[in-house]
Amino acid sequence: MMMILDYLIYRVFGYFDKKNPSKAKSNTINFISIFEGTVLVPIFLIFNGITKIYSTPENPNPSMKYYIGIPLAILLLILNTKYIKIKLKNNGIDLLNSRFKNTLNWIPIWLIFSSPIIFVFVCPIIYGAINGTLSFPLFEK
Repeated sequence: MMMILDYLIYRVFGYFDKKNPSKAKSNTINFISIFEGTVLVPIFLIFNGITKIYSTPENPNPSMKYYIGIPLAILLLILNTKYIKIKLKNNGIDLLNSRFKNTLNWIPIWLIFSSPIIFVFVCPIIYGAINGTLSFPLFEK
């Protein structure tokens, strides 16, 4: 799992380093934090689809998402800042280059940057269609 994260860090840092080298580290940290946060959406949907641990009550608390989302975002930023800064120091960049430079780019950069959109928007629509909480006029009798 850490190898995939290292590969993503290598590819994203390489992209941002070509665009603007002075902001490459901070942009990499921010994007990886967003990426990890959006990966949690389908994981939660799959977990909830299996266990039904969260069901929408009649009077839902609309601020509940902020109670979960803001601390999660802060935690991801802090952990990623520490981990990615270690990976992107001069010695760490050389290690990432030596590990991944000769490998083929098996994940295209456009897929890396579009995956948060897919995780946040497409996965909940698919979950709603499967779960029955989202209805389409096409599927109704």
